[in-house]
Amino acid sequence: FSRGLAWCQVPIGYSLSLIFGGLLFVKPMREANYVTMLDPFQLKYGNRVGGLLFLPALCGDLFWCAAVLSSLGTSLMVILELDMTISILTSATFAAAYTVVGGMYSVSYTDVLQLGCITLGLVISAPFAYYHQHV
Repeated sequence: FSRGLAWCQVPIGYSLSLIFGGLLFVKPMREANYVTMLDPFQLKYGNRVGGLLFLPALCGDLFWCAAVLSSLGTSLMVILELDMTISILTSATFAAAYTVVGGMYSVSYTDVLQLGCITLGLVISAPFAYYHQHV
């Protein structure tokens, strides 16, 4: 954000892709009973092309998971003063355990809890940010 709004393309791109993807692709894909975005390509071009198109999605998911685990590990490292490797392994173990035990419902409940914590934190910090002399 230090270079201005023109350099903040990622959030804008994600938002636009979600909006246009929802408007253009949801109805036809639901009518065709597709499960993933790659299903139409796999039906049209075959299993090999579908498998080949899966690789970039797999890499993206792996890198995303690595980034999330790294940020969780860094947070634990700073808060609890643990080693980085132990922090990442602890975060991964905890996330895998509550997903295995509670299924996707536990993931949804955790998302709702996180959204509530974010909202509460923003509400609490807004007056401080508004009245601070450097903001």
